[in-house]
Formats: sequence, structure tokens, C-alpha cells
Amino acid sequence: MALTKGPQRVTRHGKEAVVVVPAQQYEQLVARARQPRSLVRFLAESPLARAGLTLEREPDYGRRIDL
Repeated sequence: MALTKGPQRVTRHGKEAVVVVPAQQYEQLVARARQPRSLVRFLAESPLARAGLTLEREPDYGRRIDL
């Protein structure tokens, strides 16, 4: 029924316990839920990593003010 009518909810003692979904839908959900192991890896694998952005800037030494 999950293949033809959509996700099927299964209850236990009147409370929702599990949802049965087609294997393909489950794989899509799991793939989206996977998170990179580190922020560095996430940024390296990002589509923006190859966008050619220059993220360097001149150091800011502050400014002189008269008090």
C-alpha cells in the first residue's frame, strides 16, 4: 500500500509508532539527512567552493580618533 497509496502509519497502543514508506522515498530522505562530518568538509563540498569567490580582505587595524 505504501507504493500505491503513500506512506502508511502504524500505531501501537493507539499511538503512532512507525511510518512505512517506499524504499526509494526512504533513500531520498536519508540522503538529505546526511550531514558532513565537519564544517571544513561541508564548505569544501559546497557548490560555492568552485564559484571563484575571493574571500581575502585587507587587515583592519582600526582607526585613529581624537578624544
